[in-house]
Amino acid sequence: MGASSWYYFVPYQEDVSHALQDLRQQVFEEGDYLSLWEQTRAMIEAGRDAYHLFHKEQDYDTVEQWFRALEDEWERGPKQPPQTIEELLKRNDAQGTHSILDITRVSSVPAFGAMTSLEKQVMLRLFGTDRPTREMIEAMIAGSTLWATLQRGWSARYCIVYRNAVPHELFFFGISGD
Repeated sequence: MGASSWYYFVPYQEDVSHALQDLRQQVFEEGDYLSLWEQTRAMIEAGRDAYHLFHKEQDYDTVEQWFRALEDEWERGPKQPPQTIEELLKRNDAQGTHSILDITRVSSVPAFGAMTSLEKQVMLRLFGTDRPTREMIEAMIAGSTLWATLQRGWSARYCIVYRNAVPHELFFFGISGD
């Protein structure tokens, strides 16, 4: 499947770790993430036509082999959606959720599954200021420059978003999943 990029704007609060955990809970409750449980169920419901959408050519020689493997996976797995973020992460394992749920903490240094702040010099280079507005950030989202600040793999960055020179929001962005 490959990794996915994602981003979120949330109301400003000084405690970035708390804001991260609040957002993770909100995303989980809204179901705004990749769930292998949901994906497997959807593929079974879509039937053999789904083979052409989700098939990995190197894995199966025929539609029937793929569909049998999918049904076997469904039979072995849990039949209910996950009840907690931790359960979801365990079920999705190395596939991840392709969302902020894959980022578990704020860190002062880049690390797998962690979020770090966007450095002042990077903000100056990207936005021409260390107090970017939402409009400035939104103009960067479509381009590759912003995403180039991330280390490949499960990593994320954040910065404070200003309105009238006052902190207004936090901007979280990252890449995760496989």
